Amino acid sequence: MGQLGILFVFIGGGLVLAAVLQYFIAITIVPAGTPMASMADEMLKALKNPANVSTARLLQVLGTFCMLFIPAVMYSWVCNGKNPFWLGFNKYLNIYQVLIGFLIIFTANIMAAPMEELVKKVVVHIPSLDQMAKNLESTYNEQVVMLSNLKSLPELILAILIMAFFPAMFEEMFFRGALQNLLIKWWKMPVLAIVVTSLVFQPDSPFCISFFKQGCIGFCFGDDVLQNQEYLGKYHCAFSQQCDCCSTIVCDEQQ
Repeated sequence: MGQLGILFVFIGGGLVLAAVLQYFIAITIVPAGTPMASMADEMLKALKNPANVSTARLLQVLGTFCMLFIPAVMYSWVCNGKNPFWLGFNKYLNIYQVLIGFLIIFTANIMAAPMEELVKKVVVHIPSLDQMAKNLESTYNEQVVMLSNLKSLPELILAILIMAFFPAMFEEMFFRGALQNLLIKWWKMPVLAIVVTSLVFQPDSPFCISFFKQGCIGFCFGDDVLQNQEYLGKYHCAFSQQCDCCSTIVCDEQQ
């Protein structure tokens, strides 16, 4: 319980740090003389401007870095020492584990597809929830398209790093490396810890309708990590999953 409290402290600190840094960076692109009452709206408008895409990308990386990476690393240092291997890093890339990860993604997508369709049919009868889910997905899709404003090969590489590589690494470090390991040691019930971690992971993913798909992938990743104690392959596969998700959104929006 004490370690969970420590993790919460670092999560809170990360949220505050992210909010402060993002505010002081975003305020630089807001028109001078903007009243405080309309500052938030003006920031959102400015960030949607293609001319400010570099600032938006910087805020994206800083947000995930402060809210996921810093809490995971600080928690690990305090509770387990400065050994990076506790969070899943190792010296070798296990190709077998990478292949297993791709198989997990493929299988989870197939398993979750019928449930996803069922959720859509149920949610459509709850107008408020249906509208909320559509709004969340629409907002996220706009952010992805905005951040993927590509004009050259370097911008393509930068967009992949910002939208896929860093989020995948920070998420796996926090959820599988820190939270799941903490719950397993605390509860002594690995399956319950994996399920809870997969469910907690969902608020980090704005795809309400894709809840079951994200949950299936999270559970399978968590179970594979538990069985093999190998994370580096999962970082690689989570990165691939993020790439697939973002590229699908961008292609759909362009069509």
